[in-house]
Amino acid sequence: MSEEAGESRAGFILEICILLVAITAVVVLRVYFFQSSEIISQSMSPTFNVGDRFIYLRTQGVYQPQRGDVVSIQYDDTLMTGEELVKRVVGLPGEEIGIYNGHVYISGKRLEEPYLKEPMIGDAVAYRIPDGTIFVMGDNRNNSEDSRVWGPIPLASVLGRAKLLFWPLSRFRVL
Repeated sequence: MSEEAGESRAGFILEICILLVAITAVVVLRVYFFQSSEIISQSMSPTFNVGDRFIYLRTQGVYQPQRGDVVSIQYDDTLMTGEELVKRVVGLPGEEIGIYNGHVYISGKRLEEPYLKEPMIGDAVAYRIPDGTIFVMGDNRNNSEDSRVWGPIPLASVLGRAKLLFWPLSRFRVL
């Protein structure tokens, strides 16, 4: 075998090894860390539109919520049992939340929400969010079933935090 043929074969084997490592890395990331999902309703408009696809970082069981996070949830007490839903974290465990004159108040302070589609209709009496739960709402408040209907969501129901809107390409952005 010539020296050139040996180098060619070694290069080919190296390329195959690199390809296998890359495929393995993608599979591991996909199975254990990232998941893609599709928006199925207008409840998160204008942040997401029906048909938008996004990637979320799987955080089930280890999620430390932050106000403003967009999360994918699967909560069996919703009217859409078994469906993955996408909502925004508005209230955190132990906080007092109230809705007055179309605005959300956390511990008596009005929450600034520049992502809302339009002013919210409706009020809700203030109450404390139980430990181990979060209060989630859609950005299209007047067309969203959320914690105002179901109550706070157990942290265990949060599948992950939205990180990247990837489809359609014209709306591609890091979240």
